[in-house]
Amino acid sequence: MRPRAMATDLKRIYVARSLDEAISEAAFQMQVEELLDLTGWLHHHAHDSRRSDSGLPDLIAVRPPRALFLELKTQRGRLRKGHQPGDIVRRPDGTRRVVRRFEPGQVEWIEALRACPGVETWVFRPSDWPRIVEILNDGRIAVD
Repeated sequence: MRPRAMATDLKRIYVARSLDEAISEAAFQMQVEELLDLTGWLHHHAHDSRRSDSGLPDLIAVRPPRALFLELKTQRGRLRKGHQPGDIVRRPDGTRRVVRRFEPGQVEWIEALRACPGVETWVFRPSDWPRIVEILNDGRIAVD
């Protein structure tokens, strides 16, 4: 994509998406992924979280020399804590199970990642959109 076209797309996203704070997490993630694409980041999202460890942030993005872990939440969404052995938790199908080993949640993952030098870890909500554009764009494309 040509730099001028990229700048136009980025401006469109920046202006048009001073986001509706009632947006779903899935729609919010699609917009963040579009911005990652426009600003040259490699990114990954585990589409089937049932086969992944719980708590890992939603998106991993890399554009050397930077590596980001992004947890996306709705405006009112909360970060989940992990489960201790012996806890009884509800499965998506409504049945219950006993936790056998510590299962880190979003809180524990974010705390651990933030303790790693050189790794950026962010929790974003729709109201953070101008800041998201600033962080992911990193001054590469003028948006004003």
